[in-house]
Amino acid sequence: MGGIKGQSSADYISSAFIFSLAVLFTFVEITSTYYSRSWEMTAANSKMDAEKFAYYLVKNSGNWSSNPFNSTSIAFGGDTINETRLQYFMGMPYQTAQNKTRMKKNFMVEVRTLPSIGVMSDISEFYCNSSTVDINLATTVNSTLSLVIIGGDYPNRTMYVSTTIGEFHSFSDILPIGPFNLKALAYSGDTYGTYEATFRVIDC
Repeated sequence: MGGIKGQSSADYISSAFIFSLAVLFTFVEITSTYYSRSWEMTAANSKMDAEKFAYYLVKNSGNWSSNPFNSTSIAFGGDTINETRLQYFMGMPYQTAQNKTRMKKNFMVEVRTLPSIGVMSDISEFYCNSSTVDINLATTVNSTLSLVIIGGDYPNRTMYVSTTIGEFHSFSDILPIGPFNLKALAYSGDTYGTYEATFRVIDC
């Protein structure tokens, strides 16, 4: 009888252990699913708040006074953003901007100037090393164009740098065999444009 009791105790302990593991894994799965869903809901709500905030800034005109800090609410409104108002907004202390926009939640605003100068070229995919590589570039407005070309197979790596002014720009030089990367930055006043391309010089 004693042996039978010992066997029953071992079976009970094994069953209880397996049951405990099952409960533990079930609890972990439910918890991770809950927190995952909670995070997704939080992210969705944050995105919605950000979209509402952006819509408010763009669509509402606010009631700007001669002293923006005395305005009860601020927004940019209109088809274009008023640069002066934007500078006032970005220069305000965080708490002041939060009060003026009537936002109860914390937020972070980034301002970026997007490229507005178009840069085009007649670049080809391949060039022969037996002739001069000629590349012409054009900008949509009269601007300063900084051009960098770097590449070539080792050890014949080379770099070409130039700066030209106008609407039409050109590069002409004999390059070694290998892949090349071309990057160009056009700028005029506060506006800019970028261009990037790759090409290869082959033996022919």
